[in-house]
Amino acid sequence: MYEATVYEFKRDASLSELDSIATYSMPEDFAVVMIYSPASDVRCGLEGKWQTQDARILLIDTTCSDGYSHHIALEIESASWQKAFSAHLISVDGQQDWQPQEGKWFFTRCQPRDCLPRWDVP
Repeated sequence: MYEATVYEFKRDASLSELDSIATYSMPEDFAVVMIYSPASDVRCGLEGKWQTQDARILLIDTTCSDGYSHHIALEIESASWQKAFSAHLISVDGQQDWQPQEGKWFFTRCQPRDCLPRWDVP
């Protein structure tokens, strides 16, 4: 299985999802990068406001399924920000018991029209 989502990191610090695709059928509201709390079943996507703490830490403020704002911290595996890099979840609101919904995340810089390959997905 392969999934991809295009996010736009704007200069005004807003972060929004532009498009998603997968090699299989997926629900209309599916987001590739989804974080959840096993303790409460709260789910968060990557939309809202972003900032960098340093060259390796990406902070995202987002509103989650519980209707509240949560603070997500991701660690970037490469500090270059020019090529593909992986990221992993550090915490949500300082709590480390949150988990990614699916596998490993990879990010790359691209223009939205060039980011997603197109497949014939049933």
